[in-house]
Amino acid sequence: MKDVMITGARPTGALHWGHYISVFKNLSKLQNDFNTFFVVSDVHFLTTKTTPDQIKMIKPNTIKMILDLIAIGMDPINTTFYLQSKAPSHGNIYYLIQNFIDSQMLYNPSIIEMEKHSKTKPSLGLLAYSVLESADILGIGAKKVPVGFDNIEHVNITNKIIDKINTTFGSDIQKPEAIISAETTKLIGTDGYEKMSKSLGNSINIGDSREILVKKIREMKWNDDENHNALLQYTKLFDLNKYQIFREKGRDATKEIKDFLIENFSKENYKFENRVAPYKEDENLIIELLKKGSEIAEQRYLKMFQNLKNILGMWDLTK
Repeated sequence: MKDVMITGARPTGALHWGHYISVFKNLSKLQNDFNTFFVVSDVHFLTTKTTPDQIKMIKPNTIKMILDLIAIGMDPINTTFYLQSKAPSHGNIYYLIQNFIDSQMLYNPSIIEMEKHSKTKPSLGLLAYSVLESADILGIGAKKVPVGFDNIEHVNITNKIIDKINTTFGSDIQKPEAIISAETTKLIGTDGYEKMSKSLGNSINIGDSREILVKKIREMKWNDDENHNALLQYTKLFDLNKYQIFREKGRDATKEIKDFLIENFSKENYKFENRVAPYKEDENLIIELLKKGSEIAEQRYLKMFQNLKNILGMWDLTK
């Protein structure tokens, strides 16, 4: 029997190349080796987006995100896609396990990073979202969790919760392991300074049209500080030899680099489009994937919820 692996994302719409390089490129290779689950974190979405207009976007954003995931190689045959809110036992697990971790543990680097770009104080849900993700991981019975460098703390918090329960109640709940590929890295945005992000307007999105792609790359600037030179960093994604050549040429190679990047991003986009074409024609195919996947996930969460109640020795009215 294959080990369970879980990953997921909030339904905020189109994926970008930062997502692809940091997690999903590696995940698309790993998915066949595991019983793979992908959670569409619509409850987690509410930790920062609570207006009616924002909540209305969950459906179209989810469909777009899953189309992008299929485009970059996540195969619906090998990966179970499900909606977090359609597995209600997940919420019950969340309520239980939040009592087994110190609140000081929750103020993690991801929240600090989000606060930098926000004018409002974090919601209670946002402060505790690491526990929400722990419920994802623990509840589905995951042994492996592919993460980017900036999200490994969620796996660590999950393991702290499990350690607390195991130590207190003499149980043997398995602890998950984070998977970080040797290739995993943070991809800087087209501005060369911040991490690639849709909200910062510095992303190259999966499925960008050629017109949009050309515009974004043509507007990029050469930077003599290589740490902030997105042109050179993107070249590395496709050809290390070209990267060395362009690096030696320096600023004079700017136009040549941009032509190279347009050509190679376009080639990848063509592959993406071929993979996703059948699903683009009928969004009901995506909805059916989510319905079936959510039923499978709920059964796993319900089983773990019942197991946790037994471990804690909670009162069962049927006995």
